[in-house]
Amino acid sequence: MAEYRGKKGKKQNSESSEAVIVEAILRGIWTIISFPFRGKASRGPRIAPAIASQLASHWPDIETHLHAQQTLALAVSDADKLLDAAMQAASIPGKNMGERLMQAKNIFGKDLYQRIWDAHKLRNTLAHEMGTQVSSVEASFAVSTFRSALRELGVPV
Repeated sequence: MAEYRGKKGKKQNSESSEAVIVEAILRGIWTIISFPFRGKASRGPRIAPAIASQLASHWPDIETHLHAQQTLALAVSDADKLLDAAMQAASIPGKNMGERLMQAKNIFGKDLYQRIWDAHKLRNTLAHEMGTQVSSVEASFAVSTFRSALRELGVPV
């Protein structure tokens, strides 16, 4: 049998190299077979399609609110409410949005999760502090964050 030097320079016979080749081929086949299913698995609960569609029907109103300075805060607030409703529909436990967000830490990616919190804090500031203004950039970013979270839950917005 032929010999060759493996990764660590040790002599190995061709039988072990054949096993390595067969294993590599099988891994390649598995990769090809499983490829279409990658990225489709959700990290957490998803919403039933009928409910997701009903929730999505509210999205055009939110986008309309982004077109006027007077309704930017309303866009942020409504997007926050819509995400809260989606989280309730996904059976994420909690008495309020903040509690549900804490429970959803493993559902959303780390960056998205932090952006959701930031957008929710903006909504709270707008709702509870008199005279607070929001720029169109801030509102658009918050609404975009809520859109990403909704999509993660299966709401087609």
